[in-house]
Amino acid sequence: MNDGNNQANWSYDVRIDAQPWMVALVRDSLGSALRRRGRPELADTAALLVSEVATNGILHSRTPVTVRAQWQGSRLWVVVHDESPVFPTQEMPGAEEEHGRGLLLVDGFAKSWGVRPCTVGSGKVVWFELG
Repeated sequence: MNDGNNQANWSYDVRIDAQPWMVALVRDSLGSALRRRGRPELADTAALLVSEVATNGILHSRTPVTVRAQWQGSRLWVVVHDESPVFPTQEMPGAEEEHGRGLLLVDGFAKSWGVRPCTVGSGKVVWFELG
């Protein structure tokens, strides 16, 4: 990650094992990077959304996930890759259900988001944009 000017473009990639507890590393590092870069207003939302998407990737694909966060101009792009070709679906969980709200959060807070198959290798990417 470039540690120069706070407004400069920057990015980082991290690959985590298929262990749900490792999502905290991604969540914390992305939030910290945004605060250091002078974008604290995006830190909590970005941390929440990357946590939801990376957790979904691990739980449903049972494979490691790769997260790429990239700041360009005034926008943050986050891409989460896993090895499963199965696209996630948005659910409408009942009030008593503990799971199933991740994509609802992404849809509610992200400027835009989507899912696409990988262009190189296998699996899919789930991406979102903030800014």
